[in-house]
Amino acid sequence: MLQKSTILIRTQLDWPKSPGVYAFRYPTLDDVPPHDHLFLELVYIESGTADHHCAGGVTQLQPGTVIVLRPHVWHAYLNPKDLVVLNCMIDPHFIQHFEPLLSELPCTGDLYRNHVTYQQEVPSFQYHPPRTKRLQFQTYFDRLIDEQEHQKPGWQSAMTSMTLDLLTTLARQCDMQPPSPVNLLSRQTVSRIEQAVAYIEEHYHQQITLDELSATVQLSPAHLSRTFKQKTGVGIVDFIHRLRCEEACRKLRLTDLPISRIAMSVGYDELAYFSRCFRKQIGYAPRAYRQIGNDIDASPFDLSNR
Repeated sequence: MLQKSTILIRTQLDWPKSPGVYAFRYPTLDDVPPHDHLFLELVYIESGTADHHCAGGVTQLQPGTVIVLRPHVWHAYLNPKDLVVLNCMIDPHFIQHFEPLLSELPCTGDLYRNHVTYQQEVPSFQYHPPRTKRLQFQTYFDRLIDEQEHQKPGWQSAMTSMTLDLLTTLARQCDMQPPSPVNLLSRQTVSRIEQAVAYIEEHYHQQITLDELSATVQLSPAHLSRTFKQKTGVGIVDFIHRLRCEEACRKLRLTDLPISRIAMSVGYDELAYFSRCFRKQIGYAPRAYRQIGNDIDASPFDLSNR
């Protein structure tokens, strides 16, 4: 299994007396910087709008949108306007404990699995329920938040049962979506795409041409380009930029190296070009991201002390 090479800002949860579920309402007027989690995250957009950035691209969030994000999926909320997010964080051990029940549901493996490949950095599921069904999802999150806040007798059992009900509803909705084109790829093609991903992960800081990559995995350039995007959710060039920028993020946070040296170390000869690519991939200029990394302990989305 191909592993993600780097991590951006990682948030963790303390689960005191929790059944493995943590729910809260999160209003924000500020950007939420790129981060990932060690837990499964369910998101409901109660009101407002924002640009949701992740490895799969950028989507415009609207009221009623439901998102499922697997563990280790990096994402960010940028340009929020009166955004109010309802969050339900689920410990992976909760999923494992109820695996015998959840495994009977359609799409459970695709929605809630914890294994990490680049393809899985795309949100596993994004659902835009019709207005007639929005109240159903709003109610799930509202009740979970109410139980979390008031902790009346039996609140842990109530949160457990409501979470299982919510997971079941989402799995059924996922089963109603059109089949993914990834499922139409042959096993041999998938294997060669995985070889291409592994090659890029090892050599992303060097100059990689499409001809070189296609020769390495023995696929034609056109077929490789098309099937690579089907399998990973992004094109080859964007994939290379993503890996470079993620490594740059790590060095910006953990070292005092000049930005120009960081740019060269991840494969960019020109600082201006690096800055443009970094802003496109991460949503911030390199200097601004370094400042965010320095101030992350004060980030409003650092949940470790909640």
